[in-house]
Amino acid sequence: MPCLWVVFVGGTGTGKSTLFNAFCGKPLSDTGVERPKTIGPVTYVHCDCPVENGFPFESMQMDRFPSEDVNGKPSPGAPGHMTILEHKRASLSHLVIVDTPDIDSVEAANRQIAEDLYLISDAVVFVTSQEKYADEVPYQFLVKVMGNEKPYFFLMNKMQEPLTSEEVAGALSRQGIVADPDRVWLISYDGVQPSRRISEDPGFSSFRQCFEREFSEDVVEALHR
Repeated sequence: MPCLWVVFVGGTGTGKSTLFNAFCGKPLSDTGVERPKTIGPVTYVHCDCPVENGFPFESMQMDRFPSEDVNGKPSPGAPGHMTILEHKRASLSHLVIVDTPDIDSVEAANRQIAEDLYLISDAVVFVTSQEKYADEVPYQFLVKVMGNEKPYFFLMNKMQEPLTSEEVAGALSRQGIVADPDRVWLISYDGVQPSRRISEDPGFSSFRQCFEREFSEDVVEALHR
């Protein structure tokens, strides 16, 4: 595939889509309390990136739209479809950034989509929260993520306690998951304006800086190898 695939994965109610939107800098993926909320993958990609090339899941229909068409109406995705929102940002032209359905969705098809897109990803942004990280399905998925060699970014969202990355990594270790504290970022909770707050959060800013350093355009070829 010509671009690097970065997938946001996480359990129900962890704020995955909100973080995806903050990362992309636009309200692309629908957020809210309904379950399931993301019912199909929402993808942010450069208009010149042939995202269809080499895509192995023929049952998933590709639907392209200019991201400007969103007009403040984020997409929940569509079952059996990949909603592709195009942009013209040169700084992201080498990336395919995907918000996936919940890995613990009540819909089996949604869970399968998340699994499938994880398989083709070049990097994983795993989103969880204090009340969800030990749930069985996200836990088992995280075990798989940590066991692979592909780069991962562990975001503990909705933090309400003053913990450190080392303390969270220690808690994961006691659950049998070995996580590098340098791959763990903590994002504080604010229920009033989460999207605007996240973009200003020190933990999210640190994650983004690390991501941009490790996945700059000049390292694409090396990462593919």
